[in-house]
Amino acid sequence: MNNPLQELDSIHASQVTKEKTLDSIFHKKRYPKALLCLPLIACLLLFFIFSVEPSTAPVAYVSLDINPSMELHLNQENIVVETVAYNQEAQKILDQVSIQGKKLQSAIQQLLNDTQYENYLSDGILEVTVFSDNQKLSQKIESTLNLLFEKHLDTNQYHCSQITQETHHNAATHHISAGKYQIIEAIISYTSQYSLEELNQLSIQELYTILYNFNQELVPDRCQPNHNQDNHHQNHKHS
Repeated sequence: MNNPLQELDSIHASQVTKEKTLDSIFHKKRYPKALLCLPLIACLLLFFIFSVEPSTAPVAYVSLDINPSMELHLNQENIVVETVAYNQEAQKILDQVSIQGKKLQSAIQQLLNDTQYENYLSDGILEVTVFSDNQKLSQKIESTLNLLFEKHLDTNQYHCSQITQETHHNAATHHISAGKYQIIEAIISYTSQYSLEELNQLSIQELYTILYNFNQELVPDRCQPNHNQDNHHQNHKHS
């Protein structure tokens, strides 16, 4: 390709002027004002999308155990963003009760209204555990759950507590719900009679009955065998 400066030799102008002229022709581009606005528009759209759509990152975890064992993952808006079934019984319930995308209170209400879940609950104990790195959030969720259960269940039907990060991590590592894992861990600390796998097949009520034989103080009053049997008989007497 010929040197463009040679084409300008016939023009009477200084070398600097010629070079500026070429630079203006080849490098200076004029864009429509609308195109200049595109980056700004794109940024505004991204901001709108992320500010409107709720975050799917879980910040708190609630495990629910009777024998169906499941865990609900909550985002910062207290919405269930994921559910985990730890056994077949829990999976059957989650297959028929749609709670993902619901507020925690609404999700719990749907479970309590489900006939199959209600049948498990009528003959068992509901162990509920809450975990979050944010201690205040964990306490708030626990209080919310206790208020909800108080309205719909007898005091001997459930037990709600907070757990540590270590307990939650270890439970997830063994693919066991946190509520069940903390009871199993306590039992194994007293005896080697049972394996973790054997205990994982038992219900919460059965686990508390075993733990009661080793340390009654570790079993909440409402979960102690005698306490539940007395309430069970009383309920039948009044029926």
